[in-house]
Order: sequence, then structure tokens, then C-alpha cells
Amino acid sequence: MTLNKEFYFSWNFVHPQAWEKVLKQIPDLTICLAHFGGDVWKDFGNDAGWVKDLVSFLEKYPNTYTDISYFFVKENKKHFKKLLQDHPQILDKIVFGTDWYLIELDKYTYKKFCVETKKLLDDVGKDIGDNLWLRFSTVNAMRYLRLQERAEKFAEALKANSADTEIVDKGLSLLNRYDEEAFLRLASQAT
Repeated sequence: MTLNKEFYFSWNFVHPQAWEKVLKQIPDLTICLAHFGGDVWKDFGNDAGWVKDLVSFLEKYPNTYTDISYFFVKENKKHFKKLLQDHPQILDKIVFGTDWYLIELDKYTYKKFCVETKKLLDDVGKDIGDNLWLRFSTVNAMRYLRLQERAEKFAEALKANSADTEIVDKGLSLLNRYDEEAFLRLASQAT
């Protein structure tokens, strides 16, 4: 019996279940499982085993995220919307990304991908009562990267490497004033 190398690699190193052993040993590890399942949506939508396993991980492990980089909302809009409606708790676990080099190789430019994804997320967000673009591109991204808790160290490192102190201090001031709940309330009013 010949095992498909791509399948073996995907199942043992990329599939959400491949991370189970790691997450059991290091439950506080923050990870992002990329592409929200990627190509499996084409054939199976949110019924794909990979997507179900990913959603299960997002619900089970507090520091597990997924991104929608190189994920074409347009082709998956119906399934994506249903999944968000059925699993609203994962709204806080999805971040926007581009995988810019892949989209540049495909049918999109970077700008076109961002603009179209924002429009589609705005459409889906209206249907479910949330501003998904702001949530995925800002709120969740800040939480995933833990920008607020790391801001001081980032600022110190930038200043130590000759960054413009005034600009660094302005950015730090903005991060220190960031209030996630207030931002989400404001974002929900924009839908």
C-alpha cells in the first residue's frame, strides 16, 4: 500500500488533530491554524471533517485561532455564514490575513483581495449582526498577538534600535487606550 505523501504530511503536521498532543502538553500555547481549512471548503463546505475538527479546537483551546488568509469568502459565503451562526463562540477566534504571495500568484492582487474580503465580511456580518471586518482584522488580531501586554517591550526594542521616539510613544499611547469592549460596541453600531 502506498501512502500519499501530501496526505501524510497534512494529517500528521497540518491537520488540527496533529496539534492535539502539543496542546495537551502546553495548553496555554497560542497558535493559529491557517486558512480556516483551505481547499476542503470547495468540496464539503462546513461539513468537511477538517473544518469540524478546526471548529472543535477553536472551542476547546482558549488560545487557538484560525485565519482567513487565502480563504475566499465569496466561494464559501453560504457555508461560512452558517458556520458562524451555528458556532458564534468562534467569532473571537478568527483573524484576517492575506498570504499576499499566494493571492498575487492567483486571480487577485493584494488590494483586490482585501477590498473584496472586507465587502463579503461586511455582508455576512450584517446577516449575523456583527462587524466581522473590524472584529477579524483588528480586535481578534490584537488579542491573538497580545499587543497590549507586549506593547511596552515592543516600544523599548524599537527605541533601542533608533526608532523615532515620538512616533513610538504615540503608537504606545494608542495601544494603551485601546478598550476591546468599547471597540466592539462601536463596531456593532456600524453594522
